[in-house]
Amino acid sequence: MRVPKPRRAEKTNSRWSIEVLDLVGFLSIFYMEGRQTILKLLNGLRLMTLIVAIASLAGCLKENTPEAQVDPKRHFRPKAGSQELEGGDECEILSILTWSNYFVPSVIHQFENEFGCQIEVTEVGNSAQMMQAFESDPVAFDIVVADDRTFSHFLNLHLLAELDHDRISQLKEISTEFKGLYFDPENGYSVPYLWGSTMLACRSDKVEVIDSSWEMLWRSDLKGKIAMIDEPEDLFFITLMSMGVDPYYSTEVEIAEARRRLLDAFVRQNGKMLDFSSGLNSLESGLNDLAITYSGDAALRAEANGSIVVVCPKEGCPIWVDSFGISKETSDSVLCHQFIDFMCRPEVAAETANKLCYSSPNEGAKKMIEPGLLENRALYPEKKMMVKSRFIRFSKTSEIFVKNEIKRLFGELRSQGVSPNGEVALSSGAQ
Repeated sequence: MRVPKPRRAEKTNSRWSIEVLDLVGFLSIFYMEGRQTILKLLNGLRLMTLIVAIASLAGCLKENTPEAQVDPKRHFRPKAGSQELEGGDECEILSILTWSNYFVPSVIHQFENEFGCQIEVTEVGNSAQMMQAFESDPVAFDIVVADDRTFSHFLNLHLLAELDHDRISQLKEISTEFKGLYFDPENGYSVPYLWGSTMLACRSDKVEVIDSSWEMLWRSDLKGKIAMIDEPEDLFFITLMSMGVDPYYSTEVEIAEARRRLLDAFVRQNGKMLDFSSGLNSLESGLNDLAITYSGDAALRAEANGSIVVVCPKEGCPIWVDSFGISKETSDSVLCHQFIDFMCRPEVAAETANKLCYSSPNEGAKKMIEPGLLENRALYPEKKMMVKSRFIRFSKTSEIFVKNEIKRLFGELRSQGVSPNGEVALSSGAQ
């Protein structure tokens, strides 16, 4: 009989768990100045109406940044509480925090059936949301799947548990190319899941000349038709690459120039900031002709829509590796290790790569990955392209300048009547 894991009072399994966290935060912020209003709302509105009202009020007062604006949170399989198995036994619930649409349902169900548990996945759309969710309530998650930069942030905050490699026998299947990376040299806390690049997706039926260059972001014929990704540091990184600068060693002067170029992209070019999925949706709908997005999702859309092409800029691409990590607060260390080991099985890694179209770091899976995917240079770039590509990271000095210039950029956008999503206010007169 499987013994159910002890449930922690702090841990929430409701689909509204993060929304309730946001509600609590908003109430604390507005208590002193708006408590009478909130009391009236509490007495006169239902809970969901209250959440919407407070979120709207918060949107007016919080800093006008992408972190404050976007909030696409949902659960992959929302089920509250423990579910009973055949025979009356209760099953364990493994809670995972990850990106949108980042697991294959058949793979998840296979693990649930094999290990007699239930997996609950909370999805976020960008790194700011992931940091907010995990930092505010690390006890709510057993496993987190994050990119190298976000993973490094969690390590610095000591939010992750050290791995027991003896429990992850399939770790041997991970290519040496993806082991010992800068953020976790001994793989003491991370196991690679998938990797990819940030690149361009374009409507070939609307753009006559497609350049393999980041300079397309500033082409006058694409004015008002560009979807910029909602990751400010990525945008600075890309802009520096377009300038022929190695972002890691970029200087204060070069980063300031990158800010000016981005200001131009948002104001003169009327660029719009969207998450990677919305950017691709805007291509399909015809709202935009060019989008900064991620390799796997772009490849999937291009496969389904012949008018969408994936562009690998000649200057090189930002690359990233998403890895599994275990929360330091988990009470399910054994099940967490079993899940990571399961996901590293070559046949499981191959099914994941085939269905999600992202690149796999699993060497054993290569012989089972569809040949068409392995030959796709947007997913598995040639060596000369990989040499030009870089992890999204800055030196300690450069990072300070980048963070300062990000604040300055959004301040300048607001002063010109441009919101972070790139829309120009009619009253601003911005051109």
